Amino acid sequence: FWYLALAIIFFVFVGGVGYLFLLQRQSLGIDTGKPWWFLCLAFAFSVVLLPIRSFLEGSNQIARVRLIDLNISVFSSIAGWIAIVEGASLYAIGIISIARVLVGVLMLVPAAVPFFRIMGLRSEEYRISWRRDFWPQQWRIGVSWFSGYFMFQMFVPLMFQLRGPLAAGRVGVTVQIYNAKNTSNGGVEN
Repeated sequence: FWYLALAIIFFVFVGGVGYLFLLQRQSLGIDTGKPWWFLCLAFAFSVVLLPIRSFLEGSNQIARVRLIDLNISVFSSIAGWIAIVEGASLYAIGIISIARVLVGVLMLVPAAVPFFRIMGLRSEEYRISWRRDFWPQQWRIGVSWFSGYFMFQMFVPLMFQLRGPLAAGRVGVTVQIYNAKNTSNGGVEN
């Protein structure tokens, strides 16, 4: 529930602010509005997968999560290349994000079914308290996650605003290469 609420807040707030930020570029004849909202929607869906990933990693399923991450990277890269070849232009990054979400749902949800069953038990022995067991750490992770998002993902929109689409594309490719390399080394993707 909380991650769904966070995803909606992200979509409305970041989507709205980003849309207003990108409106200034409409005069160049570049439609940035629809691709931006598509990307925000894809990213909001990815927020909902975070607790599932956390459950798996917290239960010593790290190797399984890394294998899922590998599959997500492979399939989203293929989707991205197809999108670029087919001329998706600014929609390509949104397509990559949606592919990440779809593969994540198809692989993470079945892996987490045992945890959903445990959470459904009504016995006091298995009772999980959100406030006591998760909230003390989760709010810190959430703040860190949002900070990382803004630190690492704001380069491209700022470059787009200041230098135009060509420079933003170059910076975007550089950031994606960094993320790919960072993820392949077991780092946390932002």
